[in-house]
Amino acid sequence: MGSTTASGAIAATAATSSAWNGVPTLFTRTSRSGRVVRGPAKTRVTSSLATTFSPGTTASSRSATTASASDASAFASLRSSLPGAKRSERTVERSVLVAQFYVRHSAPVNLTGAPKSDINTGSVKAVRFHDFGGLDVLRLEEVPDPVPARGQVLLDITASALNHLDVDIREGVSRFPVEPPFIPGVEVVGRIAELGEDVEGWQVGDRVMALLMDTCGECEFCRTGRESLCTAAGFISFSTSGGYAERLACSARQLLRIPDGLDDEAAAALQIAFGTAWHMLFTRGRLRIGETVLINSVGSGIGSAAVQLARLAGATVIGNAGTDEKLARASELGMDHGINHATQDVVAEVMRLTGDRGVDLVFEHVGGELFQKGLDSLCKDGRLVICGGHAGEVVPFDIIPFFRMQRQVIGSFVYNRTEVQSCLELASDGRITPLVHATFALAEAREAMAMMERREHFGKILLKP
Repeated sequence: MGSTTASGAIAATAATSSAWNGVPTLFTRTSRSGRVVRGPAKTRVTSSLATTFSPGTTASSRSATTASASDASAFASLRSSLPGAKRSERTVERSVLVAQFYVRHSAPVNLTGAPKSDINTGSVKAVRFHDFGGLDVLRLEEVPDPVPARGQVLLDITASALNHLDVDIREGVSRFPVEPPFIPGVEVVGRIAELGEDVEGWQVGDRVMALLMDTCGECEFCRTGRESLCTAAGFISFSTSGGYAERLACSARQLLRIPDGLDDEAAAALQIAFGTAWHMLFTRGRLRIGETVLINSVGSGIGSAAVQLARLAGATVIGNAGTDEKLARASELGMDHGINHATQDVVAEVMRLTGDRGVDLVFEHVGGELFQKGLDSLCKDGRLVICGGHAGEVVPFDIIPFFRMQRQVIGSFVYNRTEVQSCLELASDGRITPLVHATFALAEAREAMAMMERREHFGKILLKP
C-alpha cells in the first residue's frame, strides 16, 4: 500500500527524523539565515467549531435535549452501588441513563437553580460535587477565592476543557485520590491575576496554560526527560482545585505561555488531546514516515489530534469511528481511510486496505473490544500504544499470535512539557487545528457533560466562566 508523505520542508527533514526530548525533527525547518525554526510565519489561529457535524445534539439545539436543575433528582446516579464496579457495568448504566436524561427532560440545564452548599460562602463560582454519582450531583456554588501560596500564581480561568476523566472522577472510579466536596476539571487556560511569593518570569495579565502535571524536576524520570513518570507529581484538580471554576491557584512551574497566534479556546482544546497524541505517536509509538497507523475513535479529541499529527508526520492514516459523520470530519483533517466500527469488521477492513499486511502502529485509547481488534490489525513486529480504557479496562488477551508475530503493547501516560510546547507552536503556525465542538457556561456543566457522555461531539467541549 502506498504511503502518504508530508510535503515541502517537512518531507525534506522527515527522512532523517529523530527525537530530541520527544520532538521529532520532521516538524522543524531551516530559515534563510540557517536557524532551525518550526513552521511558517505565524497567523492568528482560532478554535474550529465543528458546526457541520450534527448526528444528534449540537450547540444550536441544546435546549431541546437537556434537563432542568430542579428536575435533576429524576436522573438516577450513574455510579454502581458497589464500590469498584466493573467498567463494563458502568458503561451500560451510563449509556442507558444518559439517554433517559435526554429523552425525559426538555428545559435547559442551568445550575444557578441548584441548591447551594450551606457550609461555604465565597467570592468565586465553581461547579463541584459533594457525593459521587451522575449528572445530578453537580452544583454551581460560591466557594472561597483561591489564594496563591509561595511559588504559585492565581489564574482567572478563561476556558476549561471537558475530558472523560472528569466523568470517572465524578462517579468515584478514576483510581485517583478524590474526596468530595470536589471541583473537577483538569485542563485549563487563563490569565494571571496574582503572583505568589517568589514567582519570577511571569506578570499579571499573561495568557497561560496550566499543565496537568506539576513535576518535581529532581527524580530520576524528570532528570532524564521522562517527567510524565515523575514520582512526586501533583495534578490539576487533585493537588489543586479544579478547572470548572472562575479561578484557580497552581504552581508557576506548571505554566506555559499561550502564543499570540492562538486564541484561548483553541489553547484550551489543545493540551490533553495533542499532548497525549504526540506522546503516544512519537515518543512511545515511534511512528516513522511512510508507516501506516490505525487510530481508534477518530471523533474524540485525542483521536482527531492524532489524525492531524500522524498525517503531518508523513504516515498513512486509517481511522475508525461509530458514525459515518465522524469519519467524514476525520477525512477533512487528513485521514486516508475510514472504517465504521458499528457496521464494518475493523480487522477485515484493515487487512483489505493493507494487502493483508496489517498496520505498523495502532493508536488505542478506548479499551474494550477495540483493544483486541487493534492487536489483530497489527503487522508482524507491529506496535500498539495505549493510554486509556474508558470502554473497558479489563479485556481478554490472546497470547499466541501476540508472541508468534512479535507484536508489542506499549503503555503511555499523558505527556512531557516539550511535547505540549511543540504542539502550541504548530497550532500557532496553523499546521494543526484544535477542534472545539461546543462551548457552555459554568451553569450548563451538566448539559456539557451529558453531551460528552452521549459521544455526540467531534473534538472538545469547553466550559467558560
